[in-house]
Amino acid sequence: MSTNHDHVNSTQIVGRLGRDPELQKTGDGTPYVKLSIATSEQIGKGDQVREKVEWHRATAWGKAAEEIAANFKKGDSIAVSGTLRINSYEKEGNKNRVTEVTVEQARKNLDNAPSKNETRLVGVVREDPRVHELRDGKAMTTISIATTTTTNGRSRDDWHSVTAWGNTGVAAREIKAGDTIEVNGAIRHRMVGEEGARRKLSAIDCQRFHVLERAQVLDAAQIAPSYKRWALEQLPIVPRQWALVAKAPDLLKTIRGLLPKASKVVHAGDPDRQGQLLVDEVLDHLGYAAECPVPWALRGRPGSPASGLAVRDEPHAALHSLGTLWRLRRRPVRRPRPDTAPGSHRPPRPGD
Repeated sequence: MSTNHDHVNSTQIVGRLGRDPELQKTGDGTPYVKLSIATSEQIGKGDQVREKVEWHRATAWGKAAEEIAANFKKGDSIAVSGTLRINSYEKEGNKNRVTEVTVEQARKNLDNAPSKNETRLVGVVREDPRVHELRDGKAMTTISIATTTTTNGRSRDDWHSVTAWGNTGVAAREIKAGDTIEVNGAIRHRMVGEEGARRKLSAIDCQRFHVLERAQVLDAAQIAPSYKRWALEQLPIVPRQWALVAKAPDLLKTIRGLLPKASKVVHAGDPDRQGQLLVDEVLDHLGYAAECPVPWALRGRPGSPASGLAVRDEPHAALHSLGTLWRLRRRPVRRPRPDTAPGSHRPPRPGD
């Protein structure tokens, strides 16, 4: 099991090997072995009981891989524990998303314990749950959970798909984005889609869940005044240097030629913070230091730079839609944040 803070990503599989483990090595000589493990369980009630078999992919590395390859063969019962990893790949033009097990421990199932398929997750809900009405009339609730765990000193983020059915699914609809929850369930692999566009998806079938911590929602009154307005000095990360790379050099050349001829240069970029910065950076790059006002018709009317330009009779150079001209390459530098009043809060920001 791997944990980081309160996050957990843990799975236990007991089943039979579908093929002989074959030891392989990476380009740098690290040994590994890929496993195919079958688990089975009885589902249904009364006369409707049937056996359900799930085939799980697993990978072991290093010493664990060498021991598995030396001591196991096809048909042997094996017990493995480890973490879940998501593997996305395309096959015949269709995107598949399969959950795989990274093996941390493996042993022979000498006591012939029954098949096991158990997973425990503790993580943060990425978005509000979604409800899907299926063709057979059943309703399925899906939850996306992010876990950040540490294995062998390395931190890793994983995003898990969880499905909940029946009363559990109804209760899961009360979960909100940002909540920290614990989920216990089993790995399921399903083929979905129409004929000719079938794809494989994996998910954790939720058997039970607990909301461990509700997402914190800040009231506007709790936010310090210094963080209620936008200013460059308030940003937690600022660029050490800017490298502007023109995506339309011919258009840049045209603007450069118009600037010295224009009696007035109008700021006709998108009237938001990003548009403001783009226009200012381009003007600075071209060495233009004169005033560049925003047309009155643009204020409060996003998306209408043409209206603003229409009220101007004098010649001008229109710097419009500069977002299509530039890629901004930055080297971020963390800047100390200003102090806030005792008891005040600021909203989360990129880089926190």
